[in-house]
This record gives sequence, structure tokens and C-alpha cells, in this order.
Amino acid sequence: MNLKSNNMSQEYAKEPAWYSYMGPYTGNHPAYYNNDDYAWVKDTEKRFPEFKTNLENYLRNHGEHMIPYFLKTLPSEYGNWKMAPFYFWGKRIDESCDAAPEVEAFLKTIPGLLTATVSWLEPNTEIKPHYGDSNVMIRAHLGLKIPAGLPECGLDVCGEKRQWEEGKWILFCDAQYHSAWNFTNEVRYVLIADIIHPHFLKDRKDICLNVHSLLRLQQIEMRHSFVQKLPGFIRGILRHILKEGFRFGILTPKRD
Repeated sequence: MNLKSNNMSQEYAKEPAWYSYMGPYTGNHPAYYNNDDYAWVKDTEKRFPEFKTNLENYLRNHGEHMIPYFLKTLPSEYGNWKMAPFYFWGKRIDESCDAAPEVEAFLKTIPGLLTATVSWLEPNTEIKPHYGDSNVMIRAHLGLKIPAGLPECGLDVCGEKRQWEEGKWILFCDAQYHSAWNFTNEVRYVLIADIIHPHFLKDRKDICLNVHSLLRLQQIEMRHSFVQKLPGFIRGILRHILKEGFRFGILTPKRD
């Protein structure tokens, strides 16, 4: 598996793993990564037209199964940001992949893939500024249907704004403070892929367990607000218990 990048010579490659439960990210990863450092970017962009056709066929037949993003505080109006997941932090979503084998075949050509999800942002919706899940991966957006460019529709990472383009990837650091918006009257949708940094490959399983436990804790907090008010060390113990539950198969990942 060829995951090497010229960026790996940079100082940020030596950073330890950071997760959002540790507090605001203060590391040195750049806001955006250089597309030219990753061979899979150009390879997949060349195959984009066929991929888009296959994906649109899937959405046409199964789009009603898209789910709202679980963290209600992020979208400006809950329900206006929807997901169609294919991979979820190392877990294959069988119903999606089985229904769209051509889409899965495309996704499997991306080395180090952890997560792959179609992100459907409805008109006049903003994803509020936030720190993401971790610095262990590249977050990559592939433009699928982009109704407009800046300033109406775009992505902001650390104050640097970029616009999506159909058939093109944007690579950025999810740990950095970022937001997105679609202030048009049409739907915007992109493919979101998380690709593990090469120097974290050996920790892949533990990383997925960490994120699954973090997301489950967030889901619990959304349903039971008192959990958010618990002391940090108690919430930390709870997250660790959840992590061990996933490790031993007592718990299974949930996307909603």
C-alpha cells in the first residue's frame, strides 16, 4: 500500500495523535494538504465521471436512506445536513456497499481509507465552525454537485476559504477549526473520505476504537444532556469504558 507523501518530511508528521476530547487543537498540521503529494488524487479524479454516474444511480434508488448528521449543534438547521455512509471508521456499511459495488470498488482504490460518506448539504445551510475528530487523518472532499463557488458555497479552514469543484479533491486537516456553507437554493453534495496518515498506520485499530468511543459519547450527550455536565475525568472514564466495549465486540458502531 503506497501512502507515502512528501509532506511526511514535515515536522507535523511527528505529532502525537490528537482527539477532540483533548480540547482545542493547537498542533502544526497545515489547514490544507498538497494534492500533488498523493498519487491517488489524480488517479481517482481521472475516473470521476464513471464514479459519479454510479453514485447518482445509488442515490436515485436508495437516497431515502440518507440519515441526518447526529450532532444537532453543528448544522444551522437540524436535518439539513444528511449522510449516506459507505465506510465508517474502519467499518464497512454492508447495505450501502452491497447496493453499489461499483462505488465501493472506486473507494477501495484510495489507500488508507477509514471513512467514506456522501455529504448532502441542503440549501441555505451552514455547518458551524468546529474542531473535527482527530489529526490522524487527511479529510478529503470530492466535489459531486456544487451549485456555486465562493462566497455563496465553500469551505473555511483556519480562515482560508476554498470552493469545491466537481470532480476535484480538497484535502485538509480535520483537527483544525473549520466550517462549511451552502447559501444557494440548490443542494450541494460531496464525498467525504478520511485517509489515515502513513505514520499512524500501525495504530489504525486503536484510532478507530478511539473515534467510535468518542462519537458514542457524543451521541449519549445529545440524548442525555446531564452527561455533558459531568466532570471531565468522569466523562473520560466513560469514554474509556465505551472504547473497551467496542474492542471486545460488546458495542457496535452507530451512525445516528
